[in-house]
Amino acid sequence: MQIVRIAFESIVKMTISYVLVCLFAWISLVLAAPAQHDPRQEAACTNPRIRKPWHKLSAVEKRAYIDAELCLMKAPAKMGIRGAKTRFDELQSIHILQSEIRHFTGSFLPFHRLMIWAHEELLINDCGYTGAQV
Repeated sequence: MQIVRIAFESIVKMTISYVLVCLFAWISLVLAAPAQHDPRQEAACTNPRIRKPWHKLSAVEKRAYIDAELCLMKAPAKMGIRGAKTRFDELQSIHILQSEIRHFTGSFLPFHRLMIWAHEELLINDCGYTGAQV
């Protein structure tokens, strides 16, 4: 009877692991799938953020960006992620926690676009930055 119970528990554990792997694979495929083109959305963005490379920023723009990053590095964490002490730590933690799932998959670029957008939103909303992510 003990052997049957151990075998059953092993099968349940393997099944749960298999289901989780399949679920993560499905989520990655969904996130990597191309979005449906909707011509009505082409005109929806009236004030897009313009990102510039670092070497194209003026000294004032560079200082504003650095100040906003330093603000994130000093702002206390809000998300309750274990070990994260600042808002900047939270961004790093999310990236680290997702790296094995997102890297080497079709969701690599969409995930990193989302990370850049989230970083930019924190710079703007939490630290008053008026430019775009560099």
